[in-house]
Amino acid sequence: LRIPSAGHACYLSNPVAFQSACLNFFETMESFADPSL
Repeated sequence: LRIPSAGHACYLSNPVAFQSACLNFFETMESFADPSL
């Protein structure tokens, strides 16, 4: 995963892109979740 205009602390350097990447990841993980849990 690459966050544009960001270094190691990408959540500080480009918080908008970091948040978007996290939300996309979480949405992807929801599709793999076991509904019986």
